[in-house]
Amino acid sequence: MGRAKGWTWIGLLATVLALVACGPPAEQIGDQGGVIPDTISCQVNYRADAGQPFRESVLTLSTVPEQSANTASAEFDDMGFEATFLSDAGEGKSLSITVTDLTAGAELARGLYQFDPQIGLRDQFIGGHGFTGLAYVFHPTSDGEVQYYCGAGA
Repeated sequence: MGRAKGWTWIGLLATVLALVACGPPAEQIGDQGGVIPDTISCQVNYRADAGQPFRESVLTLSTVPEQSANTASAEFDDMGFEATFLSDAGEGKSLSITVTDLTAGAELARGLYQFDPQIGLRDQFIGGHGFTGLAYVFHPTSDGEVQYYCGAGA
């Protein structure tokens, strides 16, 4: 019976240690205190084919729900890019990215980046690639390419 109690305490201690180890690193807890900056900026680069230089656009959108500028978009030769900040009571705050084929009207890629309400919005990728990381989307029938990343603030 004494041995069973010993194993129970060891199991309980292991569970507590696992929960602590799986949580966010100590330096991230309250790092920004759940703060979402007033703006998000997206660097969007387009080229019609690999032999051409990129056309660069910087899109800035508001994260303040009361403002109407919660969507930013850009259109290129055959591809479109749209970023929308969402603030939903059930889902929380997030950024939705959509890349479309302008010639066919089809969606080529979609991403949803949800923000942790405890930590806030953090740029986390090395190379200055914000909180989304650098993403590539290729047009299915042309040689068009969109590269983008989004970061906290202007």
